[in-house]
This record gives sequence, structure tokens and C-alpha cells, in this order.
Amino acid sequence: MAYTKKPAETVSVEAKITELFINGLKQGIVGWQKPWVIAAVGNVAYDSVYTGYNKFWASLHAQMYNVRNHYATVAGAATKLNYKLVGKVWQDSKGNQIAFPIKKGAKGLQLVRLIQIPLKDKDGNLVLDSNGKQKTFPTMKGFMVFSVDHLVWDLEKFVPKENDNPLLDSGESILAGYKNCPTISISDKACYSPTYNSLHMPAMNSFKNSEAYYHTLFHELIHSTGHSDKLNRVGVSNFDSFGSHQYSFEELVAEIGSGMLCELAGIQMDIQNSIAYLNGWISKLQSEPKWIVKAAAEAKKAVELIIGRSITPKASEEVEEVEELEA
Repeated sequence: MAYTKKPAETVSVEAKITELFINGLKQGIVGWQKPWVIAAVGNVAYDSVYTGYNKFWASLHAQMYNVRNHYATVAGAATKLNYKLVGKVWQDSKGNQIAFPIKKGAKGLQLVRLIQIPLKDKDGNLVLDSNGKQKTFPTMKGFMVFSVDHLVWDLEKFVPKENDNPLLDSGESILAGYKNCPTISISDKACYSPTYNSLHMPAMNSFKNSEAYYHTLFHELIHSTGHSDKLNRVGVSNFDSFGSHQYSFEELVAEIGSGMLCELAGIQMDIQNSIAYLNGWISKLQSEPKWIVKAAAEAKKAVELIIGRSITPKASEEVEEVEELEA
């Protein structure tokens, strides 16, 4: 009786993550949720952010009257809370009378939005261009909003909350090791701009937890590796349009690559939310496993560029004894 030795089996990071995504997509998980909240000046009834003059006036108004810079129109608040106006009385969804929405002495804020008005001729007929498309002209329309602190109705659960999320050493280590990393600035959205080679991220405290922050950051870092000066992936260096075939493939690369970086950093990722996100693009890719494998190969290159080393496992030196019977 003799004993021989053979290498123990190893499972690569890309194989593990790819299998997770393939199995998840087969389950048809739906319902992606953005992992951060927008804590900027804006309208809580419509989950929107004010820009330009509206942002300036809303910020100034909040300081003048010592209220929070989260606003809503009365109509928007009613829709959010499922209230309705019956005659001159406000009612809830059960038909019960509720209080008038605006607190006594409250100061409303007049904001404006740009709308397009159909252009008509002197006879009142719509004017069309040479392609038969209706002509319009822009005009400004005012609307009144109130801070959530000036409303009687309770919109508190819709006001974005910030969390005390700590930095994770393993996540920061990945970031610090990325040579020629693009500049990163705080924004209301997460995105990478190849034109300016800049990356925009919501503040860490706006995410539901630290893990969600790094998962999103890694996703954008993967996108940045597609720049023409790096891996030159067509979905980044030759961007065509949102929702296109190559854009969808690039999103698949970024999400799988993000999963690989999370695995390497020991950061738990929300795989179900990732799968739900990809389901929004997967119809463009025909939902075939070969697309996942191809994207995983591109993601592997991106991960290796970021961390500066290969993630292909070497044959393990650990061995197991195998019994063989001698003739």
C-alpha cells in the first residue's frame, strides 16, 4: 500500500462571484433599491433635489426661518400620504377629516420650474416643425413649497436620514492601492465621468451601511478602469447611450467586478440587490450565461488593475494523502 500526494482544489474569486451572479439571475430576483438616500436640499414628496436658483433660495429660506431644507408642495405631500381634498376638507385614505396642512405663521417658499408651452398660430392651431413635431417655447412657472417643519402633516419618515457609518480598513486599502485612481468628489449620485476622469459618490453617511458604500464605490472604480488610458473598454471609452447593448454589458462588468473586490476585501455585499439591479439590464444581454462569463473575464482584468496583482490562485501547496493499492 502506498500514498501519493495531489494539490488541494482551489476556487478562484472570479469563479465564486460569477457563480453567485448566474444562480441569482436564474432566480429572477427583482426590486433593486438605491443603497443611499439623498440628504441634499430638495422635495421629500418627490424624492428630488433642487438645483440652480431653487437650491440657492431653498437653502437661504431654511437659514432665515431656522427650518430644515427638506420641502414639499401641499399637493405633493397629500399624494405621498394618500390624502385628498374633498370640497374644502382634507381627508385621509379612510375618509376621516384631517388637519389643515400648513402651520399657523408658516412661511412658504416660491420656487420656479421650466415648462414647455405648445406654440399656436393666430387661429389657435398647433404649430409643427418640418418633421411634424409640435413646436413649443419655454416659460417659467412658479410653485409654492413648505419646509417639513412648517407642515402639520407628518412627513418625517420621508426625510432622508444619515447614518454613522465607519470607514472600513479593508475597503480603504483597496482604494489606496489603486494607482492613478480618478479624483473622487461628493455628489447626490454615484457615477464615473470618463471625459474628466472623475468619480462622484454620495457621502458615506448617506448609505444604509458601510458595506453598501464600498460596494457602490467599487462599482464606480471598475468603470474607471475602462478609460481609454487604462483597459480601454468600449462601454466606457466609446460610450454610446444609456440602455444600449454595450452600456448594459459594461454595467454587468462593473457589478461583477465590484463583487470580486468586496470578496477580496472581506466586505459583505447585498447579492440580491446586485442581481435585482442587473435584471434591469440583463434583457439587453439576452440573459445568457456566456455573457456573464465574458463579463467576469473583463471584470477580472479591472480588479487586477486596481489592486496591482493577479487574482488567479496558484496551485495550493496544501496536499492531501491519497491511498493507492499496490499490485
